[in-house]
Formats: sequence, C-alpha cells, structure tokens
Amino acid sequence: MMTLRCALLALTAALALAGHDAAGSVPRTEDTPAGLFAVLDYVVSPAEPASAQSAVALREAGVEQETIKARIVEAWFYRLRADPAVAVAVPGGVAGLEARLRDDAARERLIRGGIARLIPQDRLAYLTLLAKYMGRAARGNCQGMASVQDIAQGISIGSMSDADTAEYFSLLYRVVIRSVLAAPVTLPTPMAYERALRHLDDAVNAALAGDPQSVARLERVTNGGPGATMADICWASAVLMRSTAAMSAPDRDALLLYMLGEDAPERVPAPEPAHAP
Repeated sequence: MMTLRCALLALTAALALAGHDAAGSVPRTEDTPAGLFAVLDYVVSPAEPASAQSAVALREAGVEQETIKARIVEAWFYRLRADPAVAVAVPGGVAGLEARLRDDAARERLIRGGIARLIPQDRLAYLTLLAKYMGRAARGNCQGMASVQDIAQGISIGSMSDADTAEYFSLLYRVVIRSVLAAPVTLPTPMAYERALRHLDDAVNAALAGDPQSVARLERVTNGGPGATMADICWASAVLMRSTAAMSAPDRDALLLYMLGEDAPERVPAPEPAHAP
C-alpha cells in the first residue's frame, strides 16, 4: 500500500474540512447547502441580530433564528468580541478580526494556524467531530458530489446536532484565540513523521480487516487509477480519517502537524528523544 499517498489523501480531506470555506469552492445554487463557515456571513454582519439580513444569513447556514444553534453562534462571536486577546493581539481589534473572517485566504490562514496551535486533545476533538460528519456523507456514497471539498460543503451547522454545534464553536473559539495569540507550534521531526506513516499503514490495515475488496478499492484510489469514482474517494477519505483519529496521540499529531506546518508561521521541530547506545 502506498503509505505516503494514503496519508496525503486523509490529511488533505481533513484540512479541506477544517481550514477552508467550502461554500466558496464551487458555484452556489439554491439547493447547495452552506458549508461550516457560511455561518460567518451572519456573525460578522454589521446588521442587527433581529434584522432580515441576519435571518437570511443564518438560514443559508442551516440555522433558524431564536434556536439553540443561533444562540450558540451569537455567544461564540460575542465571546470573541469581549476577549482581551482580540483587542491586544489583532491589529484593529474586533474590526480587524472581522476583516480576517470575511476574507477567504486570511480566514484559512487564521483557522489552519489555530488548529496547529491547539493542544493535542483539542486537535483530536476537532478531527473526530469533522470525521464523524464526513463518515455520514461517505455512508451515502457522496451522491451528487464531484470532489472532496464538495463533501465539506455538505457539512453544515444545520446538519449538526445542538451538542455537536456547541462543541464545534467551543473548539473554534480556541482555534481563533490561539491563532491570534500566535501560540507556539512544535512540528515533528522527519523521523517521527516516517514512524507515524508506518503506524498509519497498520491502522488502515486494521480498519480494512484484510478484506480483499476493500484493500483493492483503497489501492485504486491511492494509486490514482482512472477507475476510482467519487464514491470510492469519499469512502477512502472517511476510512483514512478514522484511521488517523484512532492512532496514538504522538503519531496522529505528527501527521496533522506535518501537513499544517506548511502554513504555520513558525516551524520549530521537536527534538528526537535520545536513544541508549
């Protein structure tokens, strides 16, 4: 099995879900569900919360006004507005943060950098939550989707339970704050990354349980074969994300941080532990 390609596929899917506004990756239609970050159209809107403009923005994100989800979104943004870290660390304070959230490229850097700066437990929670909803899309064979980013677009706040919405915005708050504070990032060494790749192979093999059809299907995707369908890619991405989430914390973080490190402002490799002669 081509380990490197497996890892890249899994982590590309994870990053597409975590760091991009998928709603902006393909043309929008009335039937296109809003992605996770579409709700930011509401929270950074200068309109009053009770206005028609805000109500439309919420509905496009799958959230009705005066619901628990709407209150979660409002509380998240008001908490950011009141956090001294925003006033001190962001040029322009709250207005500067709103400008970053409105800009696709700036928002991606903000979110991706924040994920890299989360503590490992929070990073796992973030990945696990997104993998959960990606897995649901995979069980439907990603019908009507043409790319992995389309899967992200199908995951909206409206598709989440109230509890998962609360967890998501709690994690997103930490992502934003750790990003604006430029919390330190410690990246894995090449040796740690290679070790994690080997363990990813083991985790994938365990997930496939030696089933020849599943193995062939995954290899068809990772080899880039012309016979791979979107349903195959969707299934493989879900398998690989679950396998990554099931790995040990050091291995999982080595994979995630290696990929996130390309966009992290600082690249500070972690020292390898000394080995006895």
